[in-house]
Amino acid sequence: VAAHPGVTKTDLFRSSGKLITFFTNLIAQDVTMGALPMLRAATEPGLKGGEYFGPLKFMGMRGYPRLIISSKKSYNNKLAKELWEVSEKLTGVSYHFNS
Repeated sequence: VAAHPGVTKTDLFRSSGKLITFFTNLIAQDVTMGALPMLRAATEPGLKGGEYFGPLKFMGMRGYPRLIISSKKSYNNKLAKELWEVSEKLTGVSYHFNS
């Protein structure tokens, strides 16, 4: 299960410059709203796995979380494998799963 916080007013943008800060403050939601998709993904009963929660309003940047369909790329197993391998290489952390 995955979640996207939308555009949320956090310190992530603090050193992005005045113009980015200005536009972020115009469209971003507060951190309470940004936390809701993760909370819903963690507590929603009956999930099977693979579901994705995120805000629906304003092009997925704000609003209450809903079950949404992620991008086509997120279903690409080849890309997922490559991302996993790059992540292990960059972090130096490997996981071995039993099939």
